[in-house]
Formats: sequence, C-alpha cells, structure tokens
Amino acid sequence: MTSNEYFLLKQCHREFLSPILEVGSLHSSNVVNPRKLFDDEYEYFGVDIQEGKGVDLVHDMEKPLTKEAFNTVICCSVLEHTKRPWIIAENIEKALCTGGYLFVSAPHSWRYHRYPEDYWRFSHSAFEILFPNIEWKFIKYAGMKRKAIFDTYLELSNTFKQKMIRGTTATAMVIGLGVKK
Repeated sequence: MTSNEYFLLKQCHREFLSPILEVGSLHSSNVVNPRKLFDDEYEYFGVDIQEGKGVDLVHDMEKPLTKEAFNTVICCSVLEHTKRPWIIAENIEKALCTGGYLFVSAPHSWRYHRYPEDYWRFSHSAFEILFPNIEWKFIKYAGMKRKAIFDTYLELSNTFKQKMIRGTTATAMVIGLGVKK
C-alpha cells in the first residue's frame, strides 16, 4: 500500500467491520502496513501469492476464497499486477459479505513497476465494470499533484465526517470505496 492509499484509508477505516481481508498483503520495505490501523478487536487476514511479512494465507485470488466470509476487503495497488483483474474482482466480490465494504485503488497513470509483473492501468469507469455488485459511496481519480490528492482526501473525509490529518506524497490513482449490494 502506498502512503497515499494509507492516507486515504485512514479517513474511512473506522467504518469498516471485522473480519477484514487485505488482498496483496505482502509488506516490502517501500509499502505502508494498513493492518496497524486496526486494533486487536478486528480479525484481520492478509492474502498474497507468496509468503512473507503481512501474509496470513498464500493464495492466488484467481481462485475463490470462502463465499461471503469478510465484512471488509482492502485491495490497494494489486490489480495492475494481475493477468486477469476481472477474475480477481469477481472473487473479491464473492468473498465480501452483502453490506460489506470494499476499499480498492489502482494506478491510473504511473511508471512501469514489476511485482511480479505490471499489466494494467485503470479508470473510475473500470472499477464500476470490474465490481458490478458494489454500490460506490466514493470513486475518484486522484491526480499526480499534491493538490489533487488533498482534494480527494477532503471529499473522502467529508463523506465520513472525519477529522483531517496531514501528510501525503503524490501518485496518480483511482480510489474507490463501496458497499456490496
């Protein structure tokens, strides 16, 4: 998770219910750990395609998990690295309980970055197509300039009536927060 994604997740994480699934949970030196936002009262599961720090279950999300097992799914900076993001999106929806929250982000325009490979870029319209069973409370393109991230933050914090925080870096991404219908 990038610092921008963490910055925006921090604005709405109090709305989320347990259990929580983080898709793409492997933590390397250049990512922020979202797990630290949630106290011990939350059941939090990290899934990734390889073992490592932050990973509770090694699993390829092209294969379904248990149906409707999670009240919240967090998926940040993952979809661009998958060969078939539409299958990943379908399996995320299957794992999410009705009424559960989805927090998802992916790059709109960003440099090529292998992990293990880099295939796709997304728009807000792509999220609507990839996740047809999500009622979007918030879906926005956040541009590369600091002001664009800050404007997105203001809109998100106003959506959840959260107190403002400071500190972010710039990247171009699409951020979505929705509830499964």
